[in-house]
Amino acid sequence: LLALLVLAVLVALIWHVTRKPAAPVEAVPAALAEDKPVKPAKGSQPARTEQAPERFEFYDILPNQQVLPTRTPENRPAPRPRPTQTASSQAAPAPTGASADAAAPRWLQVGAFRSAAEADRRRAQVGLLGLPARTQAGSDGQGTALHRVLAGPFNAIDSLEAARRTLAAAGLDAIPLSNPGVEP
Repeated sequence: LLALLVLAVLVALIWHVTRKPAAPVEAVPAALAEDKPVKPAKGSQPARTEQAPERFEFYDILPNQQVLPTRTPENRPAPRPRPTQTASSQAAPAPTGASADAAAPRWLQVGAFRSAAEADRRRAQVGLLGLPARTQAGSDGQGTALHRVLAGPFNAIDSLEAARRTLAAAGLDAIPLSNPGVEP
């Protein structure tokens, strides 16, 4: 009896949702259709702050940014055989793992939020895990304000991976970055 009642309610709900499609939009309102620049009022000057927070534009940062892949023993490719080296290739040796690790600090992006309060909450969560964290204000290409949370800097990949495991254990996703556009 209860199953029939649930089934009847489910059928009624499906019928109600599918019987009337949403009305299509005929035209874009005139206020949204035209892009008119906003002119500031005469005699008004923008407010100046003592120290402007760091700003970022995704389209400025992304070309200079490299996302580091996660490397685990399960997903490492088999090593490729190396060709024999000639005298010219021996003259300029590639940097070793230790010197490449020390070359550039790495960061973990722990989140990007539209609200500064949400970003501060995430920064506090990361701080409670014992990791250094900071927020960075900026905007996307549409002009929408974004606040991202960065953990770091980490000078060694081992410390970056340890921090990433700590964040994952706390249920926080993190993306490794080599150049997020901030100074350590």
